[in-house]
Amino acid sequence: FEVNMQPFYDVSNLNVYQSVNPARVPGQQVMDAGRIMFTPDSHLDVTKAMGFQNQERYCVAPVTAGPSGPNSTRLERYDFWAVGLNCCAGHGADYRCGDPDNPKVTSGLRLMREEERPY
Repeated sequence: FEVNMQPFYDVSNLNVYQSVNPARVPGQQVMDAGRIMFTPDSHLDVTKAMGFQNQERYCVAPVTAGPSGPNSTRLERYDFWAVGLNCCAGHGADYRCGDPDNPKVTSGLRLMREEERPY
């Protein structure tokens, strides 16, 4: 129960936000989110990905909106991040968690496992 169902119930008890544009909505505005559905033009900016090693390798990439590639939109701040475990090299822009290039992936869940939050 505590491993699988408790995190599900924890996320379900939090708010759901739809059509969140990461270029316009500050993270402080949705701090009570359990689930966020981003706008269709949202995507991961894997050029800004990074990793951190502490027994496990923690990998992150910011969520952004607008064009991708060399003409990508540069945000003033990045408040939304995709997080993965052991799916990057830990240096450089090497984010291979899930399917980062899939244009249909435009939503995310809050990390609910307390033992993983400090990192």
